[in-house]
Amino acid sequence: MATRSILGASFVFFEIGVLVFVFMSMNMSLTWPLARISITLFTFITTCFFLFVQKRGVFKVTTSGINLCMFLGILCLYQLSFCVQFNLDSISRYICTFLVGSVIIVSTLKIKIKLLEIFSKSLGVLLSVSLVGWVLFLSGVPLPHYTTYDGVFYTHTNYYFFLSDGYTEELVPRFMGMFQEPGHLGTTCVFLLFVNRFNLKRWDCMIMFISILFSLSLAAYGLLIGGMILHMLIYSRHKIIYTTLLVTVLAGSAIFAISVDRGDNVVNQMIVSRLEITDDGDIAGNNRYAEFFRYRYSRFIESKDRYFGIGNMYENLARRWWNNSAGWRRLLVTNGIVGTVLVLLFYIFVLRKNYSRAGLALFILYVVANMIRDHVMKEYWLYIYLMAIPILAAYTANKKGTLNG
Repeated sequence: MATRSILGASFVFFEIGVLVFVFMSMNMSLTWPLARISITLFTFITTCFFLFVQKRGVFKVTTSGINLCMFLGILCLYQLSFCVQFNLDSISRYICTFLVGSVIIVSTLKIKIKLLEIFSKSLGVLLSVSLVGWVLFLSGVPLPHYTTYDGVFYTHTNYYFFLSDGYTEELVPRFMGMFQEPGHLGTTCVFLLFVNRFNLKRWDCMIMFISILFSLSLAAYGLLIGGMILHMLIYSRHKIIYTTLLVTVLAGSAIFAISVDRGDNVVNQMIVSRLEITDDGDIAGNNRYAEFFRYRYSRFIESKDRYFGIGNMYENLARRWWNNSAGWRRLLVTNGIVGTVLVLLFYIFVLRKNYSRAGLALFILYVVANMIRDHVMKEYWLYIYLMAIPILAAYTANKKGTLNG
C-alpha cells in the first residue's frame, strides 16, 4: 500500500510539473508570475522523482521507443545549436523537453491515457474560468486589469482570468483565454477534441468547443472543420451523408453571415470576408507575414543560411526580423532546411511506430497547424502529439472502442 501511495503521489507531482511546463511553452498568462528557470527546475525535479520511484507497469521500453528518444535528443541538441540562444534558460528548457518527452514515449498506454486526460481536463478548467471572466467583461462589469508589452510584438490587457488584445478595437473581442493569441487557444483545443473523438458529452470537450467558437480565429475554425471532416471520414458509417451535411451547414452559415446587415456582423467581418481572394491571388485573411519579413526572407532563402537557419543569430529580440510573422517560412528562417526536415521526420517516425488512419489524420492537422504557427517544438503541442498517436492506434485496434492500459 505504501509503494502504491508513493507512486501515486509521484505521478501527481509529475503531472503538475508537466502541466506548468507546457503552459509556459505557450507563454500562458498564469505562468507570468513564475520565472522560466524555476518552472523548468520544478519540472526536472518532479520528473526525476517520478522516474526514481517508478515500478513495473509504468514504462514499456522497446528498441523503437529508445530510437525515438534518441531522435528527440538530436532535435533538442539541434535547437540549442542553431535555433535559440545558448544560455542557462534554453539549456534547462531543452533538457526538460527531452526528459519529459522520453518519459511519455516509453510510458505504457495507461500512463499516456491518464496524462492526456489531465491535459484535457486542466485546459477545460482554465477555459471555464476564463469564459466566466470574459462574459463578465462583455457584460460591462469592471474588472481589475493592466496592460503589458513584451518589447517585441505582443501587447495584452491582462484581466488575470483571461487576456485581451491591448491595441485593436474589434466589433467583438476575440476570446483567447490565458493564451497569447486566439489561434493558439483554438489549435490546442482542436488537437484535444480530435483525440477525444469530438465527444461533446464530456464537459471539458464542450468547453473547448465553445472556446473555439468564441475565439473567432480563422485558423482555428479551419482546423476544427478539417478535423471534424477527417473524424467523420474515419469513424462514421455514413461518411458521405455526414460530410455533405456539414459542408451544407457551413455554406449556409456563410451565406447567412454575408446577408445579415449586409455583412456588417462579426462573423462576416472576422471570418467569411477573410476568405475572399484578393487581386494578387492571395486570401484576404493571410496575414502570416509582414512585408518586411517577405523582403528579408527573399534574401535569406538565397543565402547559405537557409540550410541551418539563423534562429540563434540575434541576442536582442527586437533585432529578429522574423518575430512579427508566423508560418512555415519563419520555420525555415529559425530552423533551416535541415532542422525543418529533421522535425518532420520525427513526426513521421512517431506516426510510423503506432500507425493508424486516425493518427495519420492527426499528423495532417499537426502539420497544417505548424505551417500556420510554426510551433514545431512547443512542448504543449509536441506532448499532445506524442501521447495521442499511440492512443489513436489503440482505439483503432480495439474494436470495442475501449482502451486497456
